[in-house]
Amino acid sequence: MNKKKIICELIYLGGVREKRTQQKSWSKQMEQELFENVCLLEDWISYITFSDFQININNSSIKKTYDISDDIVNKFENAKDNSFEPNDKVNLLMLQTILQIKFLLKHKPKKYRQIVMYLFKAFHNLPKVYFKGESGYFWEILPEASEKEVIDWYNGYIESAKKASLNI
Repeated sequence: MNKKKIICELIYLGGVREKRTQQKSWSKQMEQELFENVCLLEDWISYITFSDFQININNSSIKKTYDISDDIVNKFENAKDNSFEPNDKVNLLMLQTILQIKFLLKHKPKKYRQIVMYLFKAFHNLPKVYFKGESGYFWEILPEASEKEVIDWYNGYIESAKKASLNI
């Protein structure tokens, strides 16, 4: 078991989870939850990108939000970080997108709601580059994609946003 593979799955889960940004209105509570999740995603992306970054998933809020069992927490804590090849290009794109979302949520989230929605759509496929058709910890089979595919999907969402007259 590899800690960074578990985190990659959680990053994917976090991106998919935020499809709720497509809702017509956002409550203050939802804005706060989005911001907290973005901060968490930023930490997780930093963990898989930088070798000296440490992380803890044994947190009641994280466990509840992501439905993480104690069994997975134990496996994570006992796992190694061996044989993990970070994809710098995809990681940089993920980090850049999450930081952009974080900035927009911090400053007038309602004004930038549509941009945040497109950025999450663009983001959510990026972690698939780490899934190689193997079974995962949260799914039986993980949806895999090549670097070229995830970057093409990302760029497609960004182009759609631009066509919708959004400045991304």
